[in-house]
Amino acid sequence: MRKLANLLRRNRSRMEQDLDRELRYHLDRRVQDLVSSGLSDSEARRKAAIEIGGLAQVQEEVRDTWFWSWLHELARDVRYASRTLLGSPGFTVTAILSLALGIGANTAIFSILHALVLRSLPVADPQKLVVISRSGPSFSYPLFSNFRDRSEALEGVFAFRTLPWRLSAGSVTERITGAMVSGNYFEVLGIRPVIGTTISAEDDVKPGSGGWRGAVAVLSHSLWMRKFGGQKSVIGTSILLNGHPFTVVGVTPQGFSGTEVGEAPDVFASMMMQPVLWPGNPNALRQPRNNWLRIMARLKTGIDLRQAEAELTTLLLQFNEEMFKSGGITDSSRRRLAKHILNFPISPTPQCGGRGNPGW
Repeated sequence: MRKLANLLRRNRSRMEQDLDRELRYHLDRRVQDLVSSGLSDSEARRKAAIEIGGLAQVQEEVRDTWFWSWLHELARDVRYASRTLLGSPGFTVTAILSLALGIGANTAIFSILHALVLRSLPVADPQKLVVISRSGPSFSYPLFSNFRDRSEALEGVFAFRTLPWRLSAGSVTERITGAMVSGNYFEVLGIRPVIGTTISAEDDVKPGSGGWRGAVAVLSHSLWMRKFGGQKSVIGTSILLNGHPFTVVGVTPQGFSGTEVGEAPDVFASMMMQPVLWPGNPNALRQPRNNWLRIMARLKTGIDLRQAEAELTTLLLQFNEEMFKSGGITDSSRRRLAKHILNFPISPTPQCGGRGNPGW
C-alpha cells in the first residue's frame, strides 16, 4: 500500500509540473500574439491572463478531473460520515434497523407472492410442486431432458418458457404472451382442459413440427372467451403464431395463468416448436450450454428435498462428465461447473413469509 501511495504521489508531482508548463506555454503564446497586435507587454500579459481565466483557477479545474482527486473526496466523505455516525449512535442504530426492516419486508412480500401464486393454481397437490434452481433459474434443454428421463426421486420434471408472440386469427393480428411447454407440462401439473385436449408427450417429439399432430396450441380460458366468444367450435381451427400455422386442440381451465410469476400466457405451444416461436435462438434445443428454460417438478410421495437434491446433483455431475468426454465442454468450463454443483438447491413451493430463493 505504501508503494502504491508513493507511486501516486510521484505521478501527481510529474503531472503538476507538466500542467504548469503547458499553461504557461499557452499564456506566453497569447501574450506574443497580443504584443504583435500593438499592445504593450504588460497590457498584453494582463489581457491574456483575463482571457485564460487565471492560472490558479485553471489548474484547480484540471485537478478536479484527476482520479486521485476523486479518491481524496471519497476518503474525506467517508471520514465525515464515520465521525457523524460515531457521534450519534442512536441515529446510527435507527438507520441500520430501518434498512434491515425494509429489506426484510421486501423479501417477505416476494416470498408471499410466490406462495399465493402456486397455491392458487388449479392443479393437483400444489404443495408437492418444487422449482428447480441453482446459481440461476435457467437450464438448457439437454440438461432438462437428462433430469426428466433419469430422475427417480421426482414424479415428473417439466419445462417452460414464456415469450412475446404475434397471434393472427382471421384478419386481426395482435401481440400476446405465449408459453412453450414440454409435453408433460399439463400432465405433471394435473391440468385438465375445459374442452379438447392439452399438449402431450406425443406433441413433444420432433423439433419444428412437434409430433404426428403437427404444430398444436392450447388457448387460455381468457383468450378463448375474449377472442373466440367461448365457442367450442374453436377446436380444430387454425391460428398463426409468428406467422406459422398451429391447430387449436384445447382450452385451459378458468383461473389457470401459467407457472411463471408476472406472466399469464394466452397460448401454450409445444417446446418442439421453439425454432419457429423463438427464431432468434434457433438451435436452443440442441445446445447443452444454452440456458433459457425454467424447470419445475413434482416430488414423489415419501421423497424429501434432500434426497431429490442429492439425486439431481449426481445427475448434473454425470451430465457434465458426458459433455466433457464428448468434447461438448472445455476443461476450464468443467472446473467452473464443479464449483456451481455445490450450490444446486431444489426450492420447494415457498411458505408464507419464507426465506428461501424460489428460483423463479
